Amino acid sequence: MENQIISITLTLFMLSLITEKIANFIKLHVRSLADKAGDVVGEKKRERTMQLLTGVIGIAVALVCNADFFMLISENSKIEPLTLLTFKGVVGCIITGLFLSQGSKFFHDLLNTVLYFKNMRKAIYNKQQIENNLLEKGNNLTADSLFTAVTADQRQDDEDVNQ
Repeated sequence: MENQIISITLTLFMLSLITEKIANFIKLHVRSLADKAGDVVGEKKRERTMQLLTGVIGIAVALVCNADFFMLISENSKIEPLTLLTFKGVVGCIITGLFLSQGSKFFHDLLNTVLYFKNMRKAIYNKQQIENNLLEKGNNLTADSLFTAVTADQRQDDEDVNQ
């Protein structure tokens, strides 16, 4: 389940990068979407237009890639080659497109959070395993014995700390 969530998030992250790049390209080449320095009303209108544009681009990217939200969250959690679109498939692509319009930062932060919790769970499991090994050998559980029993790989030390 954990790897499925990482796979879905990574897929959506990559598609959101594509959506962002297309939206930025259009923004740079359409004069009416240029920044309106000092014009508050113009800036609000530009923001709404960009948000709508990004949503449309996100939906288009999802449709072209057949990134059906319902297929992504199924057990397979993969994007199938483009086939005849069903109503459910189109709705799934629209949902995915709306997620893509949130931008890559959203999915980058989500991916970081998921990976953080995966690493924390692994660290807790490793700590429990080390404690059990020490207890089986008859050693006392002291901070020094725990520290020496944990290898550098298990601690995931930064290279800067070891130097």
